[in-house]
Amino acid sequence: MSDPLPPLLSEEVVTFMKRGVSIVAASRDDSLHASMARVGGCYVAPDRRSVTLVLSERQSAALLADIRACGHIAVAITEPSTHRTVQLKGVDATVRPVRPFDHACVEAHIGVFVAEVGPMGHDEPLTRAVVYPLPHDRVAISFTPTQAFSQTPGANAGEALR
Repeated sequence: MSDPLPPLLSEEVVTFMKRGVSIVAASRDDSLHASMARVGGCYVAPDRRSVTLVLSERQSAALLADIRACGHIAVAITEPSTHRTVQLKGVDATVRPVRPFDHACVEAHIGVFVAEVGPMGHDEPLTRAVVYPLPHDRVAISFTPTQAFSQTPGANAGEALR
């Protein structure tokens, strides 16, 4: 029996995802109309084969409905100070209630995100208001990335990651 394929996400990409990144998730309905929502935090499973996003349930109603209907997801992860962007895609996204670790993920993410965008003139209260899903309003989406791309502006935008 041969070894399974290595994880799609490298250690370097996982490390990038832990920095003060901006995260937006998108899906689509049956008519191919897009839905999207800002993500308040994410983490990658230790085996690097699945990703979990935590976001506001209230602000993400259309996205959550689309994911429940089709399971398709695209996630853009951008470091604001450099515009480095990674895009992940999956077809098995599921919505579930948050767990204790999901809350810790959001708390860690908002701290590093505020530190990333603060020097650009974004004050902390506004940043928290826009990005931070309140504890009683959080929901999680988990998926297996099946495609990963560099979407950093420039000559290599759209290039598959491996």
